[in-house]
Amino acid sequence: MDKGMAAYLAVSAVICVGICKYCGLSKTAEVPKIITQTVESTEMTTQDVVDNNGKKFISMPVYAEYAFLDDFNIPHVIVKNNTEQIYGYSLSVKYYDDNKKEIENKNIDMQAVIPSGMSESPERFIPPVDGAKYIAAAVTAYSIKDKSIKIQPVYNDHLYTLQQLKKENKDAPCSLITIGRPEIIASHGESDLSDIRFSITNLSDRPVKNIEFLVAEYDANGKPVTTKPNGYIKENIRKLTWDNAGLIKDIPKTAASAMALNKNCAEVRVMVLHIDFEDRGVWSNPAALDWILSQE
Repeated sequence: MDKGMAAYLAVSAVICVGICKYCGLSKTAEVPKIITQTVESTEMTTQDVVDNNGKKFISMPVYAEYAFLDDFNIPHVIVKNNTEQIYGYSLSVKYYDDNKKEIENKNIDMQAVIPSGMSESPERFIPPVDGAKYIAAAVTAYSIKDKSIKIQPVYNDHLYTLQQLKKENKDAPCSLITIGRPEIIASHGESDLSDIRFSITNLSDRPVKNIEFLVAEYDANGKPVTTKPNGYIKENIRKLTWDNAGLIKDIPKTAASAMALNKNCAEVRVMVLHIDFEDRGVWSNPAALDWILSQE
């Protein structure tokens, strides 16, 4: 099986498949260290934590909203920021076997600018562990401006599988980027893949550096088409990344892929997953997980 296989989008710059079972998600990336640069540290306890149906600790300023392994046993954690803009956080991830017995615990320091009310998914920095079937996660500290705040870790009290998560049929709007109607371009020759083309417009005043998209693929009968080996969480969804996009306000660009879609793909649904701005700000789509789980 070809572990180096990836798909690439190009506009003058290159858009590539960013995370897949056989590439980025199966490797441990170098984790950027944070919090050590702050000049003040404040302790915070969690006596006021509220458990929302066993899923969310909504009274915490920064917390792990979801933690689960996908269909490829790759860890996914979604971190929600309920306080002012943060500039990094520390994450503790526990791994469990089939019997829900803890087998490993990893601590990860993340450098990430997360605006208030937004989410982020640092799965590229969370390594898989052999034999793990469940994970739980907790934020142990976060950085705001000139100080680091330590919090008592509160882990998910229920170990989720992907199939157990609620599937809500929701849109995943993005007020910062608009995507024109995607076109599917049939491939020629012996390739098993076809191409996708769509226009992108930046509606914000902040120039966009990188954009991550999710693309769900379906055949002519509306049935999911596998994106193996580049599946992301679900086998019919792949991630596409446009690096160095250089998008400024109200100036559209057209992205065209090269061998990005299954040759039987007749319909695609595209959503914006993550945006990196030139000023180092970030935006992660808070509706992404519900959108992913609603794609059948």
